[in-house]
Amino acid sequence: MLLIPCPLCGSRPEAEFSGGAVSGHVRPGDEPPASEAAWSLYLFGDKPVSGARREYWCHAHGCGQWFLLTRDTETGDILSAERLPAPPMEGAGS
Repeated sequence: MLLIPCPLCGSRPEAEFSGGAVSGHVRPGDEPPASEAAWSLYLFGDKPVSGARREYWCHAHGCGQWFLLTRDTETGDILSAERLPAPPMEGAGS
């Protein structure tokens, strides 16, 4: 079982968490409406990263807080977990 280090609750089972977006991955805007090509690139065009990758995670079945997790995509090792001053997306985590 993978244990994820919540910055508030400590190490907890992976099943308690929900993954969010990759840090720096920007959603297409609504004004003007994004093209199908822009949405396709956003949803499916993320190239695999070899090595450290920063991702937003939420302790959904725990404290409910969002945090930034850095993990090594080659080994699966978790390198760090950092608290966020605010949710990464509007309306998230509330």
